[in-house]
Amino acid sequence: KLLEDYINSIQKSEKLKIANETQGNRFVYTTVDTEILTRVLVKATKKNLTDLTSEWLWKPMGARGNGRWLYSTTDFIENGGSGFNASLTDYARFGALLANDGKRDGVQIIPKEFLLDATSKERVEKNFINIGNGWVYGYGYQTWILPNKERTFCLLGHYGQFLCVQPETKIVFVQFSAGEHENKNRILSKDTYDFFQQALAELKN
Repeated sequence: KLLEDYINSIQKSEKLKIANETQGNRFVYTTVDTEILTRVLVKATKKNLTDLTSEWLWKPMGARGNGRWLYSTTDFIENGGSGFNASLTDYARFGALLANDGKRDGVQIIPKEFLLDATSKERVEKNFINIGNGWVYGYGYQTWILPNKERTFCLLGHYGQFLCVQPETKIVFVQFSAGEHENKNRILSKDTYDFFQQALAELKN
């Protein structure tokens, strides 16, 4: 009943975007898809997302602090599409894990092939490349893929927060921010993007 109530609340939301498209034909950013997948995962594993995050990722990658999910007040399941909070240093550890293609101390925590599918412009759906929004090159699995020659991708949050990774050079950038705008389009500001690209070039040298 709680899941039904949650789905009904989503369907009534003015922010819901419904794409009447065959999968892979057209890019539409819809957080609600991830929210539904969260509930499928919770029901299938019979574990909450907090415990799964701790078991599958947080402890294996060596996080020092606690990560916290916000919960939906409709069905009391974590907001899988957003609302995860952690320290700057633990986000950097997560970035280091991604920079090493999901491996830490010889242990493969995240499957490498999954990460390549998620973050490589050569592997994402062709219609998910050059999707617009200025600097944005493409979208993978929860990742924004940049147009650099080397595989480079970002995880973008609200209010200017981001985690960007370039595995070939092992460069990781993390920024906490409290910007004026919610950044609903999930794009870096031009100044931030230019700084990131300049820093990449200088660090590689």
